[in-house]
Amino acid sequence: MLLNALVEGALLFYMGPSLLGFAPGWRKTLWGGIVVGVAGFLIRSLTDLHYIPMGAHTVIGALVLILVLRFSLPVPWGIASAAALLSFTLLLLTGTASVFGAVFLLGWDFKEVLENPVLRFLFGLLEDLPLGILALLCRFYKFQLFRFETGDPGAMGRL
Repeated sequence: MLLNALVEGALLFYMGPSLLGFAPGWRKTLWGGIVVGVAGFLIRSLTDLHYIPMGAHTVIGALVLILVLRFSLPVPWGIASAAALLSFTLLLLTGTASVFGAVFLLGWDFKEVLENPVLRFLFGLLEDLPLGILALLCRFYKFQLFRFETGDPGAMGRL
């Protein structure tokens, strides 16, 4: 599960800022992914050990991502918050569509997938696959949703 969390952390760290015109370089994406991934793994582990309401790990993870983005990239709080929310929104949309679609098509019970570690790992990768494809498209085709104008011409592009 840690491997899934690391991949997901790197994708979350990269996607939001990239779509807002503040694409981090691969080194920052790697380190940010490790920090966000380990934090996400620990948050999920705590929710498994203690009763925490469903979805609370997502809110806590978004707050962690905002902090990591703010202090690792030269972006203001508003950009860090928008990037984190955009990343999590994309993950939830693509993940929900791919995982629940696959569970429905295969005719499996979702509880069965969550209880089997191998299936949980494979479905975790399936959840991240659409986001990974989108990340590659953003990286190679420089796709952005917004371009923020700043007085510093070096503020755009790779950070």
